[in-house]
Amino acid sequence: GDVMSELGLVGSSTRILLALVVVVVPPLSPATIVVTGGCTLPDAIAAANTDTATGGCAAGSSADTVPLTGVVSLNTAHSGQDGTPAVTSTITVDGNGFTVERASGAPDFRLFNVGGSGDLTLDDVVLTNGSVTGVLNGGGAITNSGTLTVNGSRIVANAASFSGGGIFNDGVATIVNSTISGNDTDEDGGGINSNFGAETAV
Repeated sequence: GDVMSELGLVGSSTRILLALVVVVVPPLSPATIVVTGGCTLPDAIAAANTDTATGGCAAGSSADTVPLTGVVSLNTAHSGQDGTPAVTSTITVDGNGFTVERASGAPDFRLFNVGGSGDLTLDDVVLTNGSVTGVLNGGGAITNSGTLTVNGSRIVANAASFSGGGIFNDGVATIVNSTISGNDTDEDGGGINSNFGAETAV
């Protein structure tokens, strides 16, 4: 007989059951990338941006926290006049009262650059001795095109030849319970210059 007869399916109803397998992917949990030992601050920011292990730093995941365990003294620029990679993800630097500084005698560069897609929170950290030069180059400590929150921190003794000796803001900046003093510029905004950005001080 034919195959259907041999399988005993002739004259009977045949049911085909389809199993739908749903794979639920849990949301990514934030990572903590500790700046210590072989993990430098520039590598920690790169790892947080890319969710990939970088240098001696663990991979980031979603929104990341970067705790400091000591003074961070930057000796060379990461790119152009930026001492660290541009922040392009959501990162909180938990300073624990420590300082991020441009080392004495190092070439001119700022300490942080927040890109348009970046969201940087600086918590309990001191930023000092950042310096940028050149026309249309502002923000001795920070230049911001994204979202910046400075909380319980001090931004002191930074300089920019154009504007914003401490912070040049072209995005959204919120300053909470922080000190911005002793910063210098040849043009506008010794402490903060908000160009087309929005700035809130609490």
